[in-house]
Amino acid sequence: GRGVLVGACVALALVAAALQRGRLRWAAAAVVIIALALPGWNVARLASGTNVYFVDTGYSKGELLWAQESVSSGLTSVVRSATGTTTLLTNGKFQGNDTGEVAAQRGVSQVPLVVQRRFGRALVIGVGTACSLATLVAQPFEHVEAAELSADILEAARTHFGRVNDEVLRGHPKLKLHVADGRNVLLLSPHTYDLIALELSSIWFAGAGDLYNREFYELAKARLAKDGVIQQWVQLHHLTRRDLATILNSAAQVFRYVHLYFVGGQGIILAADVPLVADVAGLAKLSERLKDTTATSGLPAGQLLALTGRLVLDTTGVHRLVEEEAKAAGVAPEALISTDDSLALEYSTPKGNARKDLSPEALLESMNHLLADEHPVVNVPGEEDVALVKLAWLIGREDWEGAERLAGEWPGESRARVMFEAAKKSASAAP
Repeated sequence: GRGVLVGACVALALVAAALQRGRLRWAAAAVVIIALALPGWNVARLASGTNVYFVDTGYSKGELLWAQESVSSGLTSVVRSATGTTTLLTNGKFQGNDTGEVAAQRGVSQVPLVVQRRFGRALVIGVGTACSLATLVAQPFEHVEAAELSADILEAARTHFGRVNDEVLRGHPKLKLHVADGRNVLLLSPHTYDLIALELSSIWFAGAGDLYNREFYELAKARLAKDGVIQQWVQLHHLTRRDLATILNSAAQVFRYVHLYFVGGQGIILAADVPLVADVAGLAKLSERLKDTTATSGLPAGQLLALTGRLVLDTTGVHRLVEEEAKAAGVAPEALISTDDSLALEYSTPKGNARKDLSPEALLESMNHLLADEHPVVNVPGEEDVALVKLAWLIGREDWEGAERLAGEWPGESRARVMFEAAKKSASAAP
């Protein structure tokens, strides 16, 4: 930092002064004075994100709570805004906060619960604020591992985001941390996993594409249990339709079943070699087991079934999207893929970051004709459960008129009415 620079200048000037006479000695002394008078680095400005987002993000106007620079992380910083939001940044790139993005950060770890069959061992790659990690640790998994390349991010999360991560980084009995590259951790691991969850920075950061490539999915598949699930966060902001198709197709060429969900303004991919179905009776029991915990925080009436309505594309929809984009590009569907030898995504996604016409809403609208009609379910024991499945779907689609009509067919204390009222209240409170 500045101290090292000033120290080096002073040392060199003193050596020069000792070796020279006359005016050269005075020049050396002037160097010392100038070095000592230099203003400090404006770290908040350096970490403002202007270099990433090409606009004034406002981060430089906040209070810089903490900053650390290292070879593995670059510049990691924590900034608090005038409204009290604390944000974690890496070289100015948003990594998470403790207010508006919490729903998305929790949702990333909640969505896999819809289809999760076993809760033996899970691996999380990418920690950020550790909000998603805490949500996963609160689930019934016996063992949870987390791989984070940056020790600085872990320190920032531990020190400044305990409110949203339940202090999970201060020594949880079932959590093991790896300060290492996540792909290498997976490569060297002797374990098989029931869930591999990837919660990274945006793809357009150098190196991030390694965890969206076909070879990574092949490695993950080799480490998954037979009915294991891989969960991948995917940005939908500043992302072209073709890049989304490439991301999904890279997974679909390895796994038989691939779904895309939309939660908290973010995309969540689930992939597996077994059907991605929701066990309705099982989810009811699991929701009761996880009641009032971080694992179900923010869900309508704490019901995991409500997440089924967040499905955007099922496996058929994914393949249709790939076919459409391949046809538009004049290539075979299998050509829309990112590999270790052809880092298509790392080169194409930065272009989308500079475009102002790309938004999650526009991207989703372009896929309206591909949307899933329903979420696959099994084990629906009763008439009210059938209604709950439909209600969850309508709530997820924000069809409040249809949801209210369906809920109105059930008495006031029914699960359907309770879920609807909780969902409507939550939607009304959302910014």
